[in-house]
Amino acid sequence: MNNLEIALKKQRLLIKSEQLRNEFGRNGRGIKPAFQVADAGVAGVRWLQRHPEVIIGVAVTLVVAKPKAVLRWSQRAYTGWKTWQQISGFLEQNRPPQR
Repeated sequence: MNNLEIALKKQRLLIKSEQLRNEFGRNGRGIKPAFQVADAGVAGVRWLQRHPEVIIGVAVTLVVAKPKAVLRWSQRAYTGWKTWQQISGFLEQNRPPQR
């Protein structure tokens, strides 16, 4: 393959690449709202990480306002966490061998 053929092949690949990028952009418009929701969720989590006092304030308010409900949900969360620990341990022990 000489230099001219290589240059032509490169040019064809660049044109095809541009076409594929344009097609991908057109096809991706339908899922853009889902990505926007996900981005907003990530931004919210990052904001909460920078402002932990908000989480503490909400938790204290709930404990003062509804102590029985907080206790009930705490018990449920603990039970769920323990169940998850057992299930993940079982799955880890019974995982098929890796190749």
